[in-house]
Amino acid sequence: MDFINKHWVKVNEKFADTTETLKINSLITEEEKRINYCLLKIGQVTYEKTSENPDASIAEFVAQIKNAQIKMEDYKQQICKIKGIALCDACGREVSQKDFFCMTCGAKTRLQQEQKQPKTSAVFCRGCGKPLASEAAFCSGCGKKAE
Repeated sequence: MDFINKHWVKVNEKFADTTETLKINSLITEEEKRINYCLLKIGQVTYEKTSENPDASIAEFVAQIKNAQIKMEDYKQQICKIKGIALCDACGREVSQKDFFCMTCGAKTRLQQEQKQPKTSAVFCRGCGKPLASEAAFCSGCGKKAE
């Protein structure tokens, strides 16, 4: 009986140690999440403050963000075209491409604005977002082939 009691005590001790370790690991994970959240916020604030004139140490990351934003806009436009809708510039809600005003906020739609303004043929690089000359085969900013 002593043998069983000794082993039972050891099992209970191991269980208590394992439970305590799991609790502490959980606390560590929560602190890591808090740090990652703070780093994310620091990055967002830094980007907002320096995106127009970034420090050399973050310039490549800023360029990648701007490139991703350009691509996202293009993808959103592709979705809108497939769905036969546009997004209101004022409130971001979906509007029919046939509508002249947004039904949510009353703002003029792009369709109405495009009819009043002459079309410009400005083309931007999909690699870095820099405006391309009309005769350019490659971007002078990043060297990517003009599409």
